[in-house]
Amino acid sequence: MSNNSANQLLAQAVSHHQNNNLAQARSLYEQCNTVDPNNFDCLYFLGLLYAQTGEFQKAINKLSKASELNPNHPATFSTLGFAQLELKQYLPAIDSFRRAVKLQPNLVDAHYNLGNALQDTHHHLEAIASYDAALQLTKK
Repeated sequence: MSNNSANQLLAQAVSHHQNNNLAQARSLYEQCNTVDPNNFDCLYFLGLLYAQTGEFQKAINKLSKASELNPNHPATFSTLGFAQLELKQYLPAIDSFRRAVKLQPNLVDAHYNLGNALQDTHHHLEAIASYDAALQLTKK
């Protein structure tokens, strides 16, 4: 199949994802990933779906590869950090959240989740600073 086929599968998958038809979206994302294993969007959205459905190790695998293909996509790092945090992989999660907020300083969820990871690792002052950054962003 061609790159065009991957893009068609991706477009269909995103539509199903947006309509909360997760099983169909998953099937189409996985087909897209098979057709084009280095398609950033297929990897990112498949990783996002895995994170949303609690398949955190699968999410980490896809999002890690996506982050290698596009190291400037803050949402990839934020979602990767979330999956890592859910599996209690605190240090990688902290690194991922820090990369996300460095790339996009106004990502509220990344600041908040960074605070959670720092709190879980007993870095309380840094956690407070992250929570405060998230709070300040919600006031804007």
